[in-house]
Amino acid sequence: MRKALLSLLCFVISLFSVAQPQSGKVYNLKNVGKGNSLGITSLFKVIGVTTNEDDLSQQWYVESVSGSTFSMRNLASGFYLQGNNSTSGAWNLVSAKVDLEYTNDSGAFAIRQSDHTNTHGYLHIDGSGNAVSWTYSGNNNTLWQFEEVSYTQDQLDKVLNSVNNLVVSNETLAAYQTALNALFADKACTQLKVSCTEAEMKSNANYLALPATLQQMVLKVLADSWEEANGDQSKQKWDSDYAKKYRVQLYEPYNEPEAAAKALKINAHTNLNNPTGIYSTAQSLMYVMVEGEIKDGASLYLASYIGHGKLGGYSEGVELKSGLNVVPSYFANSNYCINYVVHTFDTSDNKSGKAACKRKLSDYPALKIHIEGGHINGYYNKVGDALYSPDKNANWDYLEARATQTDLTVLGKYITLQFPLNDADTEGYKGLANYLNDIVNVEDAINEWDNVMMWERLLMGVMDKTTTEENALKSPYSSAPYVIDYIGNNGDAYACDYGDYYNVHGLSFGVGGNSYMYGSWDHCGYHYSTMSGVIESLPTNAGSHWGPGHEIGHQHQGPLNMRGLTEVTNNLFSNVVLWYYGESTSRYNGDEGALSNVLKAFNTQGSDFFTNNIWAQTHMYYKLFLYYHVLGKNPKFYPVLFEMLRQDPMTIEYEQSGAKSLLHFYKKCCLASGEDLTEFFRAHGFFRVMKDRFVGDYSNANYNMTQEEIDAAIAEVKALKYPENIAVLFINDATGETIESHKGDNLDFYGESTICAELGSYASFATATAPEYTYSLSGLSITMEGTGGIGFAIYNENNEILAFSDKKSFSVSADALLQLTTGQARVVAMQANSTSVICQNILENASTEQLRTELASLLGSAEAVLNLRDATGTKVGYYHSAYMTSLEEAYNTAKYVYDSSNEASYLSAYNGLLQEYSAFLVNTDAKIALDTDHTYILVNKAYPDRLMYIDGDNNVKAQAVANSYAYIWYFEPSDTEGKYYVKNAATSTYVGKISRGSQLYASATETKDAEKYELRDMGNGNMALIAGQGMHCSSSQGHIIVGWDADSDATQWTIVDVQAYDELYKLAAKTEALIDAVAENITEAGNTKVALTADDYYSNATYTAQNNSDKFTSYSVLCDGKPSTYFHSDYNESTAPNENHYIRMDMGQGNALQSFKLNYTTRESGNVYALTSIAIDGSNSDASDPSAMEWNTIANISSGLPTANNSAYTSSHLISDIPYRYIRMRVLGANGGKVKGYPYFVLSELGLSKVDYTAQLKEEYTSIDKSLVTEAYKAKLGAETLSLTENAQEALAFLQTKHDALFNAKRSVYGEQLDALMEERVKTGLGYPKQTSAEYIALLEATTVEEFNAALPAYKSCDDIEVPQPGTFLRIKAIDGWNDDAPYLGSKNSSGNSRAEYVAEADASTIFYFDGAQLVSYGSGNYLVDNNNFLGYNGVKPSGAKFTFHAAANDKFGACNISFKEGGRWLYVNQNNYTDAGNGTPTADGYCFNLEAVTSIPVNVTAVGYASFYSPVAVALPEGLNAFRVSETTGKYAKMEQIAGIIPANTGVILQGEAKTYDLTVGGEADAVENLLSGTVASEYISTPSYVLSAQGTPAVIGFYKAKLNKDANGGEGTTHFLNNAFKAYLPVDGHNVRCLVFDFGTETSIIETENGKVKTENSAVYDLVGRRVQNAQKGIFIVNGKKVVR
Repeated sequence: MRKALLSLLCFVISLFSVAQPQSGKVYNLKNVGKGNSLGITSLFKVIGVTTNEDDLSQQWYVESVSGSTFSMRNLASGFYLQGNNSTSGAWNLVSAKVDLEYTNDSGAFAIRQSDHTNTHGYLHIDGSGNAVSWTYSGNNNTLWQFEEVSYTQDQLDKVLNSVNNLVVSNETLAAYQTALNALFADKACTQLKVSCTEAEMKSNANYLALPATLQQMVLKVLADSWEEANGDQSKQKWDSDYAKKYRVQLYEPYNEPEAAAKALKINAHTNLNNPTGIYSTAQSLMYVMVEGEIKDGASLYLASYIGHGKLGGYSEGVELKSGLNVVPSYFANSNYCINYVVHTFDTSDNKSGKAACKRKLSDYPALKIHIEGGHINGYYNKVGDALYSPDKNANWDYLEARATQTDLTVLGKYITLQFPLNDADTEGYKGLANYLNDIVNVEDAINEWDNVMMWERLLMGVMDKTTTEENALKSPYSSAPYVIDYIGNNGDAYACDYGDYYNVHGLSFGVGGNSYMYGSWDHCGYHYSTMSGVIESLPTNAGSHWGPGHEIGHQHQGPLNMRGLTEVTNNLFSNVVLWYYGESTSRYNGDEGALSNVLKAFNTQGSDFFTNNIWAQTHMYYKLFLYYHVLGKNPKFYPVLFEMLRQDPMTIEYEQSGAKSLLHFYKKCCLASGEDLTEFFRAHGFFRVMKDRFVGDYSNANYNMTQEEIDAAIAEVKALKYPENIAVLFINDATGETIESHKGDNLDFYGESTICAELGSYASFATATAPEYTYSLSGLSITMEGTGGIGFAIYNENNEILAFSDKKSFSVSADALLQLTTGQARVVAMQANSTSVICQNILENASTEQLRTELASLLGSAEAVLNLRDATGTKVGYYHSAYMTSLEEAYNTAKYVYDSSNEASYLSAYNGLLQEYSAFLVNTDAKIALDTDHTYILVNKAYPDRLMYIDGDNNVKAQAVANSYAYIWYFEPSDTEGKYYVKNAATSTYVGKISRGSQLYASATETKDAEKYELRDMGNGNMALIAGQGMHCSSSQGHIIVGWDADSDATQWTIVDVQAYDELYKLAAKTEALIDAVAENITEAGNTKVALTADDYYSNATYTAQNNSDKFTSYSVLCDGKPSTYFHSDYNESTAPNENHYIRMDMGQGNALQSFKLNYTTRESGNVYALTSIAIDGSNSDASDPSAMEWNTIANISSGLPTANNSAYTSSHLISDIPYRYIRMRVLGANGGKVKGYPYFVLSELGLSKVDYTAQLKEEYTSIDKSLVTEAYKAKLGAETLSLTENAQEALAFLQTKHDALFNAKRSVYGEQLDALMEERVKTGLGYPKQTSAEYIALLEATTVEEFNAALPAYKSCDDIEVPQPGTFLRIKAIDGWNDDAPYLGSKNSSGNSRAEYVAEADASTIFYFDGAQLVSYGSGNYLVDNNNFLGYNGVKPSGAKFTFHAAANDKFGACNISFKEGGRWLYVNQNNYTDAGNGTPTADGYCFNLEAVTSIPVNVTAVGYASFYSPVAVALPEGLNAFRVSETTGKYAKMEQIAGIIPANTGVILQGEAKTYDLTVGGEADAVENLLSGTVASEYISTPSYVLSAQGTPAVIGFYKAKLNKDANGGEGTTHFLNNAFKAYLPVDGHNVRCLVFDFGTETSIIETENGKVKTENSAVYDLVGRRVQNAQKGIFIVNGKKVVR
């Protein structure tokens, strides 16, 4: 029943060896989930690798087993496996022995370090193949099998001895060093002290003291001949110069990447800065001789990788010291690199930005290092050093011919290229050797890669002054000397120069498999298939720059990035790279980046910044670059912005505050630019309220942002008094006009981008002429006529932007149109200096003909809307008829004016209709919206007889309707707004990806395998479903659904809500079951002729043209029983109707028919004109206007109809969905002639017969009225006749009535017993099944005790329980039998630890407030937070955690499990009366809680008679307690206004009453009131200057006293914040200099009675005018019950 929580980890034991580790044996560790083995790829790195039991790196020697404790040593390196006590922390190898422990889990083993306690600390292989720590509960990837590798003792000793012999003792190392010191003048061993012959050297004692490798080195230096053989004997040798170049090098210092990443808020990049060009053989020694001091603050390591690889952390290697280092090589082909890093950044205490700069690279000289051992592979070095010149093209050819390793590294100034050299290593693609120097020069390739990195670093402002000024270039459209300016000399807090602190290479790394391109923490990956672009074409092709710029941009986007923008903010870097490359415009991805798409999102109801597509978002960032940098308005903008966001970054987390991300970014942009960019960001959707707005990309976020936060941010910017800038909104490079590059030539238009702007090109931005425009309206479109300017905007009266465009025609929202029509908005043309020119409506000076033309256009727009009325409310994109009255009236008035050519009224009619039209469109309730809880059919626009359906092979097609769930679809919302997963109701499968012209399938069983489809409104009620291509009904392919263009009629659909049909279908089945339960059978009881008179008939086609026998005289001819009299429908061309001829029959009030037969007789003689096809329709409409009646088709009959004279016909039994008063016979075909295309006919008689039923009841139900059964039966039959395309709402209501009547009658038989069972067995409230749950409803629908008992177990184990909703007060109680002495979760931490305590009594301290995510203690005002392995209280709102409530996993009825973290962390009651936090499946009783709803909350009024209070929900005041709000503050007074009855939600108040505790009832409804008081739910540190309630002085004076700012934002000592306690109000007002604001209760006074000289107060407290309590009131004015009273 709790499938998700109770799933057990099961193994088929026979599949696995159940061997446990034994001392002295060797094992291959096989991962149960992955099927691979535990291995190593370097001296320290542990990973999962493809199993090869003969590979020493996968063989683990077990030592010292004691019980379940053991240690393991890798046979390739001899190092020991070490665990990690941090969740997801990496496992590694160490030289010292480490004790591990194992846990046997169903024949497999979980392993962790024996002294570790983290339940997520077990050895696990993650999705990237890394060995990390994780839980083994329910996870096969954390379980292992020990599969023994067979060794004899001699074989094992040999392997262990080989490993052990690689370790050189300190004594031996010292002896080597002594000998070297005697022989060489330098520590790098490149200069001998003495000159001698080779023979003399070979007899030298110091020479003889050295190992063979170093002896050979001595001879090389002696002969000054470094030539050496290639490690691959088939390849050419290395000559002396090249060999020395790689054996002896100068290695430069680089910053430590991880600290730099933290300081600069970017990714780390690589440690592959100093490749050596040397690789090792297996089981050998490398000799590394270091000359120079490794100064304090620096580290020096020898690191390595194997094959096509990359380095890890800077210290993942062997640490080197000055002098000789002997390093064992355990693996063949270990490629070595020197990690010489300086810890230039100090990020302790969260220092970031320039504050983190500590050590300069220039203080650390390069180190000369000499390496002997192994072989040379070489690498290409673009820069060179003091020893060697930079490499050129010829050097690459030399290296390529000799390299033996998978990679031949190319080292640039800023980038390292690491791609396989040969085709054999690139999965069928070409290797690096194929491209460099054969197709593209290596110099050109690495130079361009360096450029990409350099240009991005320029933008971030991390380059030194010289580099910046040499490379920042000058824009042809600016007088500024540099596009990006150096900011190190700014003279402000953001002046920074990282040139001497930040120098590290980026790594461009070739990848295979399913990857394409990506940017990660330490490298950017490029699939081998992309090498033709990123290697061959990069120097000469603009488009090839996009990928590298984009992926490296991922590594640099940190300061700018928010969740949901990971594929956006990096595009800024790509576009900047394109500008600097200087060959093309920026990328718009077609026209997706156009400003018109920003406007489209802006106009969308409920939109926000994340509604914009990623290219529209991309160009928001790029517009800032074009304006401030390319036009030179502020060339320091982006470097300053980056530094601002390094020093004061956005807060990024799952529960995302919009104020800490979007609004923070907006404010920083204004500060960096020195301009007010409010309307620029408003246009992009930054200022839209967000409530639980889910945004997803690589990491998801739940955004929330209030109007108050938005207003505060805007006010903060406005207070800066910066000049307003909206011009930046319109700048672009997409008009198609000529743009000069910084090189002096003209830019090409980028790739697939299209011309998508008419104004605002940066090429002509500054020179645009003054604008002169008029505008005209057509529906929601505006057309501008005129010239000049950079774009257009519409502003409201508050100068807030309502619309904007860089094109001369654009759409506006209904709200903008309404404000225009009511004079509350203006249209302006913008100029480059952000000034504007007001544009006039063309109608203001229009001619009569122009007015008539505009009125005609508006009438057309209004008519199009009116034609989309849908009385059923089921067609998505249509309009509810009920909202159209005013628009229709205005339309009729304007239409009359137009049709009558009333020229004097054109303008007033136009204005009146325009106002109603815009008011209608702004009403979002008027449009029928998609309801994702409902089901739908899709009717094709081009083929309206065809509906989308799914066949048995999951092919999606379109065919004629049939009553089948295969035609019914669900629209499940995706994580992208406006996009849905489309699921079929019959198969529960989802529609997959769509391709142009190819069959579409719906075979996905999960959304992860399905496609997300945009539901695009194509206008006129037509919708398209688009995922690149639209769902198109292809007639040429048998009407299958394929991908095609959205503007094709066959790609557009009418989407109709058939939820009522779905419910009707299900109710019909329930009704049938109900009937079967009470009746043995139901049979027809005969037919009764309906008594009709002449007055009951009506026809739309009576013949009256000529005075002959066919002329209509009376309808009596249809019911007189005479075959000789007849009715002839109209055959006269001038009078016949332009529709099918029909005869309508009226059953009379209260006599509606549902079950009947149709009877008629043909003409006795003459032309028979017999019927050949008829439709039978029903209606309950008002018959006073026959043309306005609405009809539903009951049946179509086209067979069995008589064609001979004087022939009688009786139809089969007809049943309608509901009873109808009016039945008509509509003639579709007759064997006579036609008039106006419709057949005419003749009949002698026409009538109806009612069909009755009788029921035989089962014995136990004979007390039920039989008519209830037969009525339900007829309603059920009628429901089954309804087509999917017909409106089922009436039929559903009718059937429900009949079903319920029969159900109640059936239940009444056992009613008393069932009622008793419901009261005894059924519970409601928190933790119990919802009353809307299927299990609860099943109990309600039980009509017998047996049915009730059968439904009870499912109810008891129902997972669909009532859980706390946002705004709930509750208590959390351990279930009975568990911690009974202290069952309630209390409000504070237990003494001696930080775990939340449990207490015995249900008092105020046990009340919690649930806001939808967090639990706040009402008693302490603190948040319940995760303290690692337990829960405790904290004043800081937790991030990333969210409390959710689940039905108890162990089926404890009415109990909940409470999780507080995604991925499962569960609240647990430790029986020592405090909390724990558990992982895994919460089946124990300690995880189970009962939730008690709190219906009243206590508030204490102190002895002074007042208290402040704030509640996030409405609460009702008890008798004797008064509440006051503050309406205004003037001088030293706060005006108090009483709130009666109910305090509205989110309202701060001052309470006044007797000194005691009052209970405020939770709930009620009250409108929000204007109120200056604010408040907090939790205790919170407030920075806003404020006053708080207090009583001070002697005697005490009550009032609002200025809050003391004695805290910082985190609660430490400070001067910026004050603590506002939980559920308390405060008064945030600034500008008052008084110490105390006195209560002003207004001017209302009353004379009160006195007794014995004292105020008669009826036990009410009395206060003086400054709030002091008065015991014996004398003459004067006092406050009683909040009112002034006078004695």
